[in-house]
Amino acid sequence: MPADNEPLLSICIPTYNHAELLRLMLSSLVPQVKELEEDVELVVSDNCSSDGTREVIESAQQFCNIRYNRNRENIGGNANMMLCVNELARGKFCWLLGDDDMIVKDTLPKIVSTLKSNPKLDYFFVNYFFKPVKERDLIIQKRDSAYKAKPSECWCRDFESRHMNTWEEIFGVDNLHPSLLFTTIVCSIFRRSSWIAHSKSVNVKEGSANLSIDNTFPHVVIIAHAMAGKPAFYIGEPCVLAGQGQEWGKIWPLILLFRMNELLDLYERLGVKSRIITICRNDLLNQSGLWLIKMIIHPDTPGRQFLTIRIIFRRFLSYGIFWKSLIRVCLKPALDKISPSLTKNWQN
Repeated sequence: MPADNEPLLSICIPTYNHAELLRLMLSSLVPQVKELEEDVELVVSDNCSSDGTREVIESAQQFCNIRYNRNRENIGGNANMMLCVNELARGKFCWLLGDDDMIVKDTLPKIVSTLKSNPKLDYFFVNYFFKPVKERDLIIQKRDSAYKAKPSECWCRDFESRHMNTWEEIFGVDNLHPSLLFTTIVCSIFRRSSWIAHSKSVNVKEGSANLSIDNTFPHVVIIAHAMAGKPAFYIGEPCVLAGQGQEWGKIWPLILLFRMNELLDLYERLGVKSRIITICRNDLLNQSGLWLIKMIIHPDTPGRQFLTIRIIFRRFLSYGIFWKSLIRVCLKPALDKISPSLTKNWQN
């Protein structure tokens, strides 16, 4: 691709000390990008890795033009992601992927075609499914990245692609948890200029991960500011596998109890309809009792030091669904001993 050309799509991969994950990811992605090199560029930002990441990139560059950046020092994961989009990418649109993800074979041309067919839209939601990283590796190695996901495996069970009058209408698609819909980075393809215009809506600070929504889900905050009330496109075909690792396991109680509620507060301030907020809030509250108990039981949970009765009451006092979910979790062991059917009826 000539240096002065603006590609249609930049696939951006921020990475740090995941050389082997990245190697497999690129072995899957490079052949797909090479076939679309007039429209797609591949950008990798290495956050000063101390493993063999540079060698992995240099090997892959023999087969595909990869725009590679190596930071002089570790600037933090979120800052590296922002750098990838704001300064390194050149495409009209950007798609952020993790080094443990995988674009399903033969779906990238369809995505490019969808972008070309809807040139005035700023946002495209891509349906996705989760697999443990080891399963992702096997799909890449044994199946050449070809996989047909079942509805039960996908975050969204609606496979019909279509135009949405507003971005927030995507919350209403049949999906696993509406409250968490946009949190996975792989689901969002966005116009780069729109992202940059709203990137000042977040304050990303190194060393402050998960202490605010800006440092937990900066991509969602930016996209929400950019897209609330604006038209978007829903790509129903599951095109990307999001690799499931263990890095976020310990912080999920903090995220589910507090950061996600703050994100819903943001949606509300941005004018998302109360009906949608209620659906998302109820979905989140139904999960919250379990995560509060886990946070109490495990004192080493990140954010546990900030958990007080006052904070819990201030956040959840008016939400009956939360207290019901908490009671349900507390009573479940006793109900299981009496009769498993009682537990099932209670949950329903």
